[in-house]
Amino acid sequence: MGLYVIDVPHTAEECFRAAKEFETHPRGPETIEKTVWGCRVGGGHRAWTMAEFKNEDEARQLIPKELRGRETIYPVESFTFEQMLKAHT
Repeated sequence: MGLYVIDVPHTAEECFRAAKEFETHPRGPETIEKTVWGCRVGGGHRAWTMAEFKNEDEARQLIPKELRGRETIYPVESFTFEQMLKAHT
């Protein structure tokens, strides 16, 4: 399993429908708590989820069908601040 950040832009009109589909996904209950929403700030509606998945394809399956193809999925690693500094020296 790897850690991924999923960035999903969407419109105000798509927001509620997509949220309801996300909620009913088999991994929805566990990943909703790992999602932050930028729907009330400038720049449009966005959702960001950070969770563990087997691969990018599994991460993509979490995205509501209506929004697939717009997402950006980033594989990430978790470091302490000190580890990050050491890796760059």
